[in-house]
Amino acid sequence: MNNESKSPSLPENTSIRWYQALVDNMNEGFGIIDETEVFTYVNKRFGDLLGYEPDEMIGRSIFSFLDESQAEVLRSTLEKRRDGISSQYELRWTTRRGTNIPTLVSGAPLFDKDNNHIGSFAAITDISELKENQERIRTSREIYRTLFEESPIGIIRLNANGDILDANKTALDLLGYESVENRLEININEHPKLKDSEINRQYQRALTEKESFIGRTEYKTTGGKNLYVRYKLHPIIDESGGVSEILAAFDDISALRSSDLALRASEEKYRTLAESSLQGLSIIQDDRYVYVNRAFANMLGYSVEEILDMTKEKQWGLIHPDDQEYLLKLSEDRKAGKAVPQPYQYRFVTRDGEIRWVEAFSGYIDYEGKSALQVLIIDITERKKAQEAVRESEQKYKTLAEQSIQGITVLKDDGIAYANKTFAEMVGYSLEELYDRSLEEAWELIHPDDRELLRQRIEARSEGKEVGHRSEYRLVRKDGKTIWVESFASRIDYEGSTAVQTVHVDITERREAEKQSRTAKDRANLYLDILSHDVRNMLQVIMNSATLLRDADDQRTRDSFLQVIDESVQRCSRLIEEVRASEDFVLVPLQKRSLKSALQACISGLAKSMHQVDFHLSLEEDALVLADVFLELLLTNILANAVEHNTNDEKIVWASLKESNGGYLLSIADNGPGIKDSRKDELFNMARRFGGVGLHQANQIIEKYGGRIAIHDRVQGDHSQGAEFRIWFPKPAR
Repeated sequence: MNNESKSPSLPENTSIRWYQALVDNMNEGFGIIDETEVFTYVNKRFGDLLGYEPDEMIGRSIFSFLDESQAEVLRSTLEKRRDGISSQYELRWTTRRGTNIPTLVSGAPLFDKDNNHIGSFAAITDISELKENQERIRTSREIYRTLFEESPIGIIRLNANGDILDANKTALDLLGYESVENRLEININEHPKLKDSEINRQYQRALTEKESFIGRTEYKTTGGKNLYVRYKLHPIIDESGGVSEILAAFDDISALRSSDLALRASEEKYRTLAESSLQGLSIIQDDRYVYVNRAFANMLGYSVEEILDMTKEKQWGLIHPDDQEYLLKLSEDRKAGKAVPQPYQYRFVTRDGEIRWVEAFSGYIDYEGKSALQVLIIDITERKKAQEAVRESEQKYKTLAEQSIQGITVLKDDGIAYANKTFAEMVGYSLEELYDRSLEEAWELIHPDDRELLRQRIEARSEGKEVGHRSEYRLVRKDGKTIWVESFASRIDYEGSTAVQTVHVDITERREAEKQSRTAKDRANLYLDILSHDVRNMLQVIMNSATLLRDADDQRTRDSFLQVIDESVQRCSRLIEEVRASEDFVLVPLQKRSLKSALQACISGLAKSMHQVDFHLSLEEDALVLADVFLELLLTNILANAVEHNTNDEKIVWASLKESNGGYLLSIADNGPGIKDSRKDELFNMARRFGGVGLHQANQIIEKYGGRIAIHDRVQGDHSQGAEFRIWFPKPAR
């Protein structure tokens, strides 16, 4: 398709909004690319067509949504755009899932006011259904034509005036015509051999009564050969209810008519095939079995003679009672000329009462001169048992899953296919809410900090890499709270397609116990370190000063040693008080507190006791966080650290508070000497403490709150410009 025309001019600026609303809400896809073939606009319909949000497509090359063959098609059309030519053509796009979707693209160039080419726009119409219908029509026509041409039965098409429209090769051969052109001159109402024939009378009846007619007649071919043909005339009804054509199907039965021996031989072949068949075969005439083969009889546990000698009622009793009404309905539909499903299934009851499932194929035949129903029967009892076993297995799985104390989910490409009640209770959603979630929405149940690692594990497993099936991560409940789970994932076949089954075990209490145990161990190590390092050093200073004090000759020297001893004792006392201050902080319950108010109070207190310090505050949020009475201790330790280690005459501390990553980020920076990268991680390392307990206390307190501390350079890449402590607090659960 390539209807080309010169591009229309663009609408005036005053109409831009109207056109914007039009393309945003049109039922067809619409896109605009610039001169570099990059999308600058995509409407929602176009994005939905390819499985993307419009923002995901904007800024990307149009060729990233096409395979190489389609890219070549597009390149040739884009050359025409630069020449100002619009065109319409077909293009197959590649969707997010990697499938191809055929479209009709109506493209036109864009020019600026100076007539410079600046890109193109196009309307995109999904023609998948059109293509499928065209293919069905083409296939149907090919099948019809093949059946028509290759049929071993002669077929002729006649119009309502009696003219022959078409005939297949079999018909030409039977009637003695060499080509199709010869028969076009024949009219059934005028031809000497046909106008007074029985077949013409039946033709006229088919026209007027609009019904099919079957008959037999003699016919002499153009070569003088006498035939005895069996025929069927079938009217084709048009939309107005009239007859548009008559199909005449016929075959030569001269040999059958002239030779009863041939007929008997044919019947004998049929019986031989039927008796040697491994499938059951029966013929029903006048609502009773008139023929059954040995396979059919063996299937039901009777002899052939026993079944044929049964009364009509007893033969009917071989059908399972629950299926008799269904078979009666099929029989009525056949007699009414309605379509009957092929195959269809029902049950027999054998001699010993066993139920056997069968699959049947049926059709009318001529049997001993009369119409009869031939039924081919395949025993599918074992297949049914296997299907029932699978169904029972699935039911047992669901029963076990529903009773499990562990959360169980089954995830497919389109979202959560199954979840048990335990998992729903874990995350605080109803089962209906979980089933309504798409795949991307299901990922939102995973804590944001854990999603990327989990995706990497899934991708590695899909690539065949060795990755354990066990994972630990956090789930986000509907009320905003988080729980820790231990999960075990595996691929399964679920309802005919591949899915991922995951078993979730709530380990929140275990993680909390491990956290408390780790905190207790850290504090024990801290106490041991303080006793073996800080207190021991100060006691050594006291002992040395006392020894020198005894040997001092003048009062001034004695006073200096006494001052050293006094300062060491006070330092020991302060150290002990600092440790005792947070002794029971783990047991103190959390409550909502204003982070902004606590920070302002701490800065106000420090400003009074610390001179030559300039505090700059930038507090965007009045953040409420879950904390306790140790919040001020946490903030004071970080603020004091920023001041005490600052050797500059003019000390500056910057404090800012803003919302970040689902919580609040507090930044405390200074203009001090900064911290080298090699020491940043060591500041919170209990095994390499550099004196004091303030930063360790701060780290323990923020861990209790569910937050974290990180150290950065105030000026990125230059640690000598000062340090920045970033403290993140989570938002309280709703």
